[in-house]
Amino acid sequence: MPVGQALRRCPSAVVIPPRFDAYGAASDALADIFRSVTPLVEPLALDEAFLDVSGSARLFGSAVDIAAGLRRRIAQELHLPASVGVAPNKFLAKLCSRRAKPDGLLHLARGDVDAFLVGLDIAELPGVGEQAARQLAAAGIHRVSDLRAVEEHAIARLVGVATAHRLRELAHGVDERTVMADVAAKGLSAEETFSVDLVDAAEVRQPLLAPSERAA
Repeated sequence: MPVGQALRRCPSAVVIPPRFDAYGAASDALADIFRSVTPLVEPLALDEAFLDVSGSARLFGSAVDIAAGLRRRIAQELHLPASVGVAPNKFLAKLCSRRAKPDGLLHLARGDVDAFLVGLDIAELPGVGEQAARQLAAAGIHRVSDLRAVEEHAIARLVGVATAHRLRELAHGVDERTVMADVAAKGLSAEETFSVDLVDAAEVRQPLLAPSERAA
């Protein structure tokens, strides 16, 4: 919720001002650490990225060794926690990193993928938002094991052909996407939250200038 609203509910709350310069510097340093082990780094956010380390084994050891080494360096050099997922593909690595939070390492070997997936809630699959989750649940599909038991054409009637095909692939641990290094940004934004809602066009016009200038 907006900070102003939170403070009205809890006036004694301590608000720590954001330090975007510090976040940017830490993000740059993190990227340098990533690229010290592989040039194949696909940033997702200031603090998140996919790494393809399949070509780095001779220099740095197994993927698990590399992940452990990265976590040590991040802790020592940046004094930050790091949650890392090591898995056969991007989808599974993302799931593992989520399970490894707040400061851990989870390795999913190829032979353990099936056992890992079958018990997952359907909402943990990318592309399953609230509406899709409700539609699937109404049809008795709550977990990945349920999804596997249903024909793709039946799922397509609920969520569409493209989504159904993608979900069936993910339910079996299939993700053919490669790590895309140096992906051009698709957008750039600046935002600001106000203590009260601005509902009049004239009120909004002046505050738009500052974030517009930052984005430019």
